Amino acid sequence: MEIKIALNDHKYRYDVYQMFNIYFALDELKFVEDGEYIINIEEDKIVFAFKEYCKERLIGENIKEDIKKVVFESLKDITGEEYPWGILVGIRPSKIALKYLNKGKSNEEIIDIFKEKHLAAREKAELCIEVAKAEESFVNKDEKKIAIYVGMAFCPTRCFYCSFAANPIMGNKKMVNPYLEAITKEIRAMKEYVNLKGLAIESVYFGGGTPSQLDEKDFRKVFDTVRRIYGMENCHEITLEANPDDLCPEYLQMLSELPFNRISMGIQTFDDTTLKLLKRRHNAAQAIRAVELCRAHGFRNISIDLIYGLPGETTERWEKDLQQAIALDVEHISAYHLIYEEGTPIYKMLQKHQVEEVDEDSSVRFFTLLIDR
Repeated sequence: MEIKIALNDHKYRYDVYQMFNIYFALDELKFVEDGEYIINIEEDKIVFAFKEYCKERLIGENIKEDIKKVVFESLKDITGEEYPWGILVGIRPSKIALKYLNKGKSNEEIIDIFKEKHLAAREKAELCIEVAKAEESFVNKDEKKIAIYVGMAFCPTRCFYCSFAANPIMGNKKMVNPYLEAITKEIRAMKEYVNLKGLAIESVYFGGGTPSQLDEKDFRKVFDTVRRIYGMENCHEITLEANPDDLCPEYLQMLSELPFNRISMGIQTFDDTTLKLLKRRHNAAQAIRAVELCRAHGFRNISIDLIYGLPGETTERWEKDLQQAIALDVEHISAYHLIYEEGTPIYKMLQKHQVEEVDEDSSVRFFTLLIDR
């Protein structure tokens, strides 16, 4: 179904889009002149209209926040649907709770802020406070320590669920070196700021994209720049994000001779049929073998990623994925619920009813099973 939106100031299109996407996640959102949902941003107020419905809100200190609030509240009235996270989109909400905890706010004061400022339900605010307190015990212990994230914008193939900015490396090989030159230039450009603030690098993370498509000279170019500009004597964790099928003995031998001491592996699932559907290049046996090879080449810090809520997911299948992941005895397991991002192949398959999204009860069940394990 098409949702037609008339917006008089497209500078705020993304803010409006985010709120509509909460209520109409599986529909096609179109911004047109004659839309049935009308949002007019005037000098001192925002007006939302739909058929006989109309809602106004005065513009305060943060116009984007006000736009989100009036759209969210209007769609809540029109659809009758409740979304407990309110207008919190695209951010880690525990960071908000942590900010106010550090300012000395009480739990009740923070809950009120979440309710008034973000339209979030009490139980979600309480969850954010709980997570923030847990994170505080091991995250950002030293404000003078920072990390470098090296994003590699190339992949061998694009997975069906991926919405990241990445280009097929085949056919774009000639762009890799200029891209790395730009990264090293940016690393050098940050020197003045880092020195001014008295900061020290404590970790480096090569993410993607698929950085395991790089070769030794590419990695050395980045490491040499970091070492020359900042030094790496305080750098305790250096991670490579990798696909299991890239981690052959020869490649791992090369990695072991570089500063890497942590491997983060995107396994996603151990179900071969689903891996094929997602256009992943590895199978379950290759994933298990990759972990074994990492151990054999001296890596003692391994993380694996899983996705749950995949098409056709059952409790039994998710249980098997968790059992296999735990059996690998890795140091860290990350698990993410599948999101059908607009524009991805799997989103288009969902719209065409070629795959079916798991229901909310199943999602909660999978998450509960994950936590219990």
